[in-house]
Amino acid sequence: GCWSFGGGGYWGEQSQSDVDNVVNYALDEGFNLFDTAELYNNGYSERALGKALGSRRHEALICSKVSPDNGYYTHENIKEIIAYAAERNIEIIPELDIPGHSVAILKAYPELGCAFRHNDTKDLGNTTNMMLCAHNEDVYTIYEDIIKEIAMLFPSKSIHLGGDEAGNPPLECWSKCESCQRLLKEIMSAPDINPQPGSRNDNWRLQKYMFDRVIDYLHKELGKIPMFWYE
Repeated sequence: GCWSFGGGGYWGEQSQSDVDNVVNYALDEGFNLFDTAELYNNGYSERALGKALGSRRHEALICSKVSPDNGYYTHENIKEIIAYAAERNIEIIPELDIPGHSVAILKAYPELGCAFRHNDTKDLGNTTNMMLCAHNEDVYTIYEDIIKEIAMLFPSKSIHLGGDEAGNPPLECWSKCESCQRLLKEIMSAPDINPQPGSRNDNWRLQKYMFDRVIDYLHKELGKIPMFWYE
């Protein structure tokens, strides 16, 4: 079975020894797959964000007096965790999250979000209504680099792309983004599309566009199998 660990940022609140304990718990419960939910959302990778800014949680949300709520895992930390799990026949599946759950990287690189929200306050763990801009080529360039890094670190044949909790209200980010709406207009002009003018549901087509591009890169360039919630 597969256990998804980390919802709500829990992965980021754990020290390396805490994660080892969770691996042991997964083993005891008979799991052989371990999904590191939102590992890259919360800023706990030394390369994915590249700035300490993206790994600092909102002070009001620091809930642990034992484990570090701030900071990030280094490549060496991750390799050690993977090796610890492998010794116990547990495969760790890395999960990043697009297009939502991306406040950490938007805090470090606000230009990756929709333009009208570049200057908005971004509190890691507290801000939930922001997403990556679907019509920003820099987003795809940077995430290809991040995914390539993940593929290098994790031997798992799968990479989880997230996709959860990007519905209402977060998709309203795209409704108010001029660039995203231009892309949506192009998508909707395709002959096989049944237009729903003014419907917020049409923004799901933007999410499909984003996933199609990222999945294509996973398949063709890295030979990995995509997983996603796609709620």
